[in-house]
Amino acid sequence: MHRRNRCIHLLTGFAAIAAGEGRAAYPLPSVIYQLHHLSARTPLAPLTVAADGSLYGTAWFGGAKSDGLVFRLVPPSAGQTSWTASTLYSFSGTPDGAQPWGGVLIGRRGELYGTTRFGGTAKGYEGGGTVWRLRPPTSGSGAWTEDVLYKFRFVPNRTGPTADGATVDGGVVMDRTGALYGTTEEGGLGFGTVFRLAPPQRGEVRWTETVLYRFTGGADGATPSSGLSIDRDGILYGSNILDGTTDCGTAFQLAPPAAGQTEWTYSVLHSFTGGQADGCQPIATPTLTRSGTLYGTTYVGGAQYGQGSGTVYQLSPPGSGQTSWTETVLWHFGGLRDGAMPYGSVVFGPHGVLYGTTLQGGVHARGTVFQIVPPTGNHPGWKESVRTFFHRNIGIFPWAGLAVDPTGHLYGTTSLGGAHDGGTVFEIMP
Repeated sequence: MHRRNRCIHLLTGFAAIAAGEGRAAYPLPSVIYQLHHLSARTPLAPLTVAADGSLYGTAWFGGAKSDGLVFRLVPPSAGQTSWTASTLYSFSGTPDGAQPWGGVLIGRRGELYGTTRFGGTAKGYEGGGTVWRLRPPTSGSGAWTEDVLYKFRFVPNRTGPTADGATVDGGVVMDRTGALYGTTEEGGLGFGTVFRLAPPQRGEVRWTETVLYRFTGGADGATPSSGLSIDRDGILYGSNILDGTTDCGTAFQLAPPAAGQTEWTYSVLHSFTGGQADGCQPIATPTLTRSGTLYGTTYVGGAQYGQGSGTVYQLSPPGSGQTSWTETVLWHFGGLRDGAMPYGSVVFGPHGVLYGTTLQGGVHARGTVFQIVPPTGNHPGWKESVRTFFHRNIGIFPWAGLAVDPTGHLYGTTSLGGAHDGGTVFEIMP
């Protein structure tokens, strides 16, 4: 019941936040698609931009059995203005999964990989979730083919060193060998896991799942509610929303085994403390740069507005002769016009500018898109400004983060609002 109630409260708890839908005196995003046209609603994951400019995403509700779907938006052809939408796959609960929360990963041959939060071994909320693959049609007009790569086995109150994970919130990442990595919010010792899915060996058909780490709910953290980032050496980075030193969550690193070893090495990079100096509840996947620096958001905490409305943080790797990572809070959200409660990850646009969304705050208290400009000669610190606000006609509550294309265009989704309150897909010009 805890698993189901958490989702219901998060999905429906925004409707009474603010009254009035007056027009904002700020640039508004362009709505490029109303999701109700696909009989879909409530997209919770960031979009993925393909090389041809197409957008791939998932919706929490929709499809033949209302268990969610995977969709694609193709940009307008020359002389046209409308994007072309299609449903690539509709989930049915079991055995293929239900309620996709994470985003889509595009594979090397155009195949798609993703997860469902529930379903698989059982219907609805009793299933532990799945990892799936969608293979494109061999001909241009054929249907995509879905393969269930793994089904998690959710068994209430069963924990132990051999226990599987359950409840997959984030998407997956891939290493150079084609193996997939992700997290589960529950399972393992009861506090979530990090897992690996290895592709079939020659002559085999099944993917092999291995639990790389089981969270203990102590100083190492608990409840990873997002996916992972991976660097060129196969090192994984993620975050937990709970526990640590003050139950405000952790940012962690999981390094592959050294030569001749079999165990992965887990390290806490930062334990969030909340209060005015630090954030609390880092829900989103940390964004990794080529230099090895991590950027992310915390849902609450920070110096502003009582208990804090969230932060944007930077985690810098140890310098020469050092062993500890250094956390810097780049921005404390004030909870009003500058935004509140950033749920999604941040992305880098041109010139090193960070972009992200807040679930609440803004003129109508229904969310914002913000940018944070790195220090320059004119201002020594990072500087935040709001790019746009949301109201019900264009969509409200941008749950997920943003996607950016090579030209600097930003794309995102709103979880509610728009036509028939199904959510929207929007674009912001550079």
